[in-house]
Amino acid sequence: MLKFLSLSCLVLSALTSASAIPSDDDDKKAGECKQRGKERTYVAKYDDLPFTESPDDSTPIGNNYLGLKYTNFYVDAYDGGINPSSSPNVAISYDCGAAPRSIAVAKPGDNFDLLSTYIACNAGYPQGACRTTVTGTRKNGNKISQELVYPALDSSVPFVMTKVEFTNSSKWKDLVSVSFGPSLFVDEYGDERCAAFQIDDFTYAKKDCT
Repeated sequence: MLKFLSLSCLVLSALTSASAIPSDDDDKKAGECKQRGKERTYVAKYDDLPFTESPDDSTPIGNNYLGLKYTNFYVDAYDGGINPSSSPNVAISYDCGAAPRSIAVAKPGDNFDLLSTYIACNAGYPQGACRTTVTGTRKNGNKISQELVYPALDSSVPFVMTKVEFTNSSKWKDLVSVSFGPSLFVDEYGDERCAAFQIDDFTYAKKDCT
């Protein structure tokens, strides 16, 4: 259930967005993907996955959902609060950087291009602007990072998820994984706090390689 959470954590280090821009030579060294069939575009909506009411028995997204392996992401269903981009389910991660949370290819050798996703932070109301760093690892081992910003909640309008587009960047191609750092915001008392992180309609083009 999309619960307004009251999570908090001690932030030990600041988020960084250092990035490495792979060169064409680096990609050649990593070898080309010899595809099995055509590249396919997927939209992970999570609505076909079972939802468990008990927070202590949440359903993991799993090790092979539409060709990707999810670590520390669980199925959650809407019952008020922030509206999913596609109802009723979203993928949610409760960890405040205590454990890695990532999405990776299920089969070694495969890769994918990240196109877009909807995001939200969920820690109750009021909630200031929330920042989460996403880091992609390409097949050649190089990394690229970007800060995702979920706007402060405004009670005068419905609470909705925010769409993040990656289609205008060639950097988010040939990925083997993406990982997400802690989702942090400053509360009304000026303290930095942690929020649950939600994604929906995670859209990518996947290459099945030999």
